[in-house]
Amino acid sequence: MVLRKGFGGMNHTAWIDLTAAQRETAFGNDSGQQGFTVLRVPVHEVRACWSGRP
Repeated sequence: MVLRKGFGGMNHTAWIDLTAAQRETAFGNDSGQQGFTVLRVPVHEVRACWSGRP
């Protein structure tokens, strides 16, 4: 087993929202899980777009 620390994935809302099972796989530390510690998300450059989804 390889333990990764400080490595992240990205959840881009135009692509997909992670399900609970996907979050467990990505961020869990048990066997068969990835152990990610960072979630990268896009931040739109226009503040008016920060309030939610289109």
